[in-house]
Parts: sequence; C-alpha cells; structure tokens
Amino acid sequence: MTIKYFMDYIRESDETYEKLVTNFMYELEEKYPVTLFMYYSKFGKVIILSQIVINDDDRNQGIGTQVMEEICDFADENNLPIGLTPASDYGGNVNRLKKFYKNFGFEKYKGYRFKQSMIRKPN
Repeated sequence: MTIKYFMDYIRESDETYEKLVTNFMYELEEKYPVTLFMYYSKFGKVIILSQIVINDDDRNQGIGTQVMEEICDFADENNLPIGLTPASDYGGNVNRLKKFYKNFGFEKYKGYRFKQSMIRKPN
C-alpha cells in the first residue's frame, strides 16, 4: 500500500465518520426534545459531545439517559470513543453531570489527543 493510497483511505474514512455522526445527531434531535452538538474529530478519531440541552419542562423524565444510551450504542457500533467535558453552561450541575456520565462508562481523561476532560472507550 502506498502512502498516497493510505492517506486517501484515511481521508475517506474520516469523511464517512463525519457524515455518520452528523446524521445521527440530527436523527436524535428529531426523536427527542433536545438540542445536541456533537461531531467527529479526525485528529483524535473520537466523537466529541459538546452539548446536550434539554428544555426545563422536559428535564428529569429520563430523556438525557435515553439520548446517552443511544449515543453510546452508536459509538460502540462504530468502534469510536466519546470525549466530553461536563459544564454548567445550560443549567446543569457539574458534579451531578460527572456522576451521570460515569454511569455510562466515562472516566477522567488525562491524555493529549483532545481537550475534553472525560472519555468513554467503545465496548
């Protein structure tokens, strides 16, 4: 395999993942009353989950759990890790969010591939 062929293969693979993740995000937004922002980072070969925003009226009904289960299943099916950083930007409690994400297999991340503070490796 030549270097050029290999680089073209990697580029196509990254574009495929970018489209898959973007389309999946839109499907979840249609299915649930949430606003999401997630994307595939070709530098870290990881799904970056930046936002899950649930309206105040829809909180504490299990919607976040359902969304996270689907995101984790999607990541497992595509053999991709997920990176995120819990934040209070949209009314969430950081400590509560950390506990929530740990229930899905997220752990503290101390690497250098990306800047997020938690990672979940695919099962």
